[in-house]
Amino acid sequence: MIAPGVAQLLRYANAAPPPWRRAQFYALKDRLCRTYGVHDGYDVQHIRDLCWGLDDAIGCPGTGCRKCGGTGVYRERTTWLERWSIAGRIFHRPLGPIRPDGARALNVIQGRIVHRDVSARAAREATLLLALVFDRPLFWPLFAHGSLCSPGCWPLCRLNKTVAVVRGVWPSYVSRRTCPICRREFRPLFRRRALFMCRRCLARPAHVTNDAELPF
Repeated sequence: MIAPGVAQLLRYANAAPPPWRRAQFYALKDRLCRTYGVHDGYDVQHIRDLCWGLDDAIGCPGTGCRKCGGTGVYRERTTWLERWSIAGRIFHRPLGPIRPDGARALNVIQGRIVHRDVSARAAREATLLLALVFDRPLFWPLFAHGSLCSPGCWPLCRLNKTVAVVRGVWPSYVSRRTCPICRREFRPLFRRRALFMCRRCLARPAHVTNDAELPF
């Protein structure tokens, strides 16, 4: 019963792994594959990185390019992928360029695997939920950083955004400041004007100048 839910969440989370915790995410993915999945053979992935020239903003000049030698391809690599099936869904675990002993590739994948039908919000929500259930040391760093959210049913993303906003705004209200008028230290009130001056100076009426008192 648990495997179909894990497979669906892992499919969304795997579409956009968190860049600042990528190694920990893939460690969680491997653990889930070994726990709930079945080994299903091997695939081969062939990736060609196109050349953009020495200056990426200009692009590859073609013939005479010192980066690719005029071929237009900066780098090519072949990676063996271990296939794991969780509730009928296939996930891959990269093994490196060397073929495992006796391995035969079931499919040859050209280029990177792209999940265009999965939004960044869905991927983050699934990653947070998987980490909350299966890897708390990964969940707390992910939950403490970032506040990606949009209209829709994203409970963890919305809670994450609320925490991020509170963490960003709360210190400005509780930290001590120095009043620019009386030079006293104070803690800001929950009003905009009180962020910049103390309570006493805020309550003091503004000085009104009488034109008769002017020396000129």
